[in-house]
Amino acid sequence: MRKKKANLLNAVQDFFTEHLLKERGLSPNTIHSYRDALKDFLKFAAKDSRKPVLSIDGSMLSADLVLRFLNSLEKERSLSVRTRNHRLACLKTFFSYLGTTDLENIGNYQRIGMISRKKMKHEMIDYLTEKEMAALFRESARASEMHHLLLTLLFNTGGRVQEICDLKVGDVIFGPPPSVYLTGKGNKTRQVPIWPKTAEILKAHLIKRNVDRDLKANVIVNQRSRPMTRFGALYVIKTLGKRAMKDQPTLKTKRISPHTLRHTTAMHLLQSGVDLSVIKMWLGHVNLNTTHGYVEIDVEMKRTALIKSNKLKPAHELKAILKKNADVIDWLESP
Repeated sequence: MRKKKANLLNAVQDFFTEHLLKERGLSPNTIHSYRDALKDFLKFAAKDSRKPVLSIDGSMLSADLVLRFLNSLEKERSLSVRTRNHRLACLKTFFSYLGTTDLENIGNYQRIGMISRKKMKHEMIDYLTEKEMAALFRESARASEMHHLLLTLLFNTGGRVQEICDLKVGDVIFGPPPSVYLTGKGNKTRQVPIWPKTAEILKAHLIKRNVDRDLKANVIVNQRSRPMTRFGALYVIKTLGKRAMKDQPTLKTKRISPHTLRHTTAMHLLQSGVDLSVIKMWLGHVNLNTTHGYVEIDVEMKRTALIKSNKLKPAHELKAILKKNADVIDWLESP
């Protein structure tokens, strides 16, 4: 029994340090998502078996146990089907790796690998109108310079919240034309243009903080001048949304989050007639791989698309645009 325990613990360590980090070269944020999924599962397994985590061995890790864990995420913790499926994907990767080190229990791991993703209900994405965004900006201007800058960068770039939180002074190009480098999933970097007004606000803010020449300094920080986390950014945006509801009651029906702003940027571009492939590149959903690197769409094309985004088409044309680009909902819903 001791041998099995030691092998399981060693396998967990090797999975993170050797397989995910060295062999697959995943980013720290991606590795953290695997860590959270495995940690949650092992805690559940320990509670379910009424044994400490260190006493769990491969013979106890069954497909039935994984299914009970996934169901508990929805029923007991009220997590979404999307989160459930993400946890399952992480666990499948772990058990696939575990099958190469623990042949005695490989049957268990193979059966876990056969668990299907749960079908998600098709829901229309949330995005904000011009009036709703204007209400958010009014509240951010009243709140603080940092909150206003956070909202501006999220909306202007359409970046993921972690990408904006990770943004360094050295990632900002004041131009002309001004732009920022965002590092997304898989450590892939893309260059995204920003409005001249955004660049003006950003430059003044960095000078005020006396970090305009500190290339490694974070652009977005919290009240303690430490890098803001994605959870901190989520709190800020949700708070601004609640305050803006007084001026714009329609916000009460929306899920307001940094990812909603990402949807909003994409939808506004789409309504402006910007080609779907350009938007995908802009948001980092598609990267072209040629020879040894990833080729970015021309920055000038992005700048032209940005200018077009200010000339929105009438709202009644949205359905026609979505029908023309039938897959837009699927890729916009991807995290």
